[in-house]
Amino acid sequence: MIDAELRRLAEAVLTGEGAVASASVEIVLLRDAKMAELNEHYRQRSGATDVLSFPYDHTALPGEDGPAGEMPIGSVV
Repeated sequence: MIDAELRRLAEAVLTGEGAVASASVEIVLLRDAKMAELNEHYRQRSGATDVLSFPYDHTALPGEDGPAGEMPIGSVV
């Protein structure tokens, strides 16, 4: 049930933003304790936070080209 609702919402946002059909989104849901752990690890701040984002830092390997116009931006948790 929640998977279908999250998919519907993500598709609505991507459509509303004019994303290309090949766009992809990864959604990670965490409990406060895990979010607080990640916040401490990556930002050295205690407690949970609403969102953590990570820049896309991937160097393509030879022959590993993405679809034309693809622009990876990173991860949001």
